[in-house]
Amino acid sequence: MAIYFGQDIATKLTQADAYFDMHILKHDWAKVTDGDKQIALQQAEREVDLYLGMDLEESYDETSFPITGISNFRPDYAIFEHAYFLLDNTARTEASSDGVKRIESEDYQKEERTGGVPLAPQAQRYLRMNRLQICRG
Repeated sequence: MAIYFGQDIATKLTQADAYFDMHILKHDWAKVTDGDKQIALQQAEREVDLYLGMDLEESYDETSFPITGISNFRPDYAIFEHAYFLLDNTARTEASSDGVKRIESEDYQKEERTGGVPLAPQAQRYLRMNRLQICRG
């Protein structure tokens, strides 16, 4: 099976559904409409792209995994986890000026105002971004 990237949104949704089929949050994911899931997947993909500083859709294909030496790097799983995080924390859904719907949570908006929007913790794990941040002040 081809991985997430390079697929249409319906196929991406099918892959996300298959991922959550074996997940503890299976029933919560199943309660969400397909339309909201698709919006969440698109928003999560944009946010993972921003977090990594690259367009994953243009960078990966079905031959990209596993990447030598980085067996746990699964940006597709990170997108699924972050999409669930966005849905779980949804405060509103609205269309932006470009007509694309986005889902933002109250936590998301608060973080955005204070200087940064983190990815869901599990999403960061799939990106191998577990790291300690030290702030000097």
